[in-house]
Amino acid sequence: MTARWVFYRLLQDGTLQTKEDYKRLLSYLSKARKRFYGGWHPSTLVDESRSALVYGSGHNDGDQWLDFVKEETKCSMDKWQGQPNYVEIWFEAAAMQAQFEFHAHRYMPLLAFKGDISIPAKWDAAVRIADRWLELHVPVKILYYGDLDDKGIMIPETAERDVYEFVAMALYERLRDMDEEPWLAILFVLLPLVPCFGSFGKLVMWFWLMIEAGEDHDE
Repeated sequence: MTARWVFYRLLQDGTLQTKEDYKRLLSYLSKARKRFYGGWHPSTLVDESRSALVYGSGHNDGDQWLDFVKEETKCSMDKWQGQPNYVEIWFEAAAMQAQFEFHAHRYMPLLAFKGDISIPAKWDAAVRIADRWLELHVPVKILYYGDLDDKGIMIPETAERDVYEFVAMALYERLRDMDEEPWLAILFVLLPLVPCFGSFGKLVMWFWLMIEAGEDHDE
């Protein structure tokens, strides 16, 4: 866990009262780690924002590399094959990363927004979702965790809108490359923009695309 996670947990429990207490808490945590207080040590809390970039190391020769390959190479099967849904967990605070890694299944994809998620991150998520949908032919579900305030509600709403449109673009590119029918992806993004459709339009297009995927899969 990180120092920020400890702070928000203490804030939630009422031990700390304001966000201004964060610097004071950092001072206490720093002293505890430096002095090995109560079994603590310098690596007790994780610092996910700073890590050394180490270059130049490697195997001594080709034989050592081959030995490494024989020992370490494993056949990794797609754990999502045969599942009724493809699921990802998205969350607002990067400080919660370690907690989701601990509590969620180890094969569950995780995405930390770190506040307002960036456009490149939205596109990467959309491409991943499109690829997984085409591979698995099952519904995609996103579980989101964030603050219950105006900003915390706006962040996932904005992300949903942008990622949804990006998924349609990614599907269009994939279907076009596969010589399939890219017009499905065009309708997928345009139909929900019609006022009379709204969320119902999205539901219709998801259902339509699922039927198409099921027919292709049966063939």
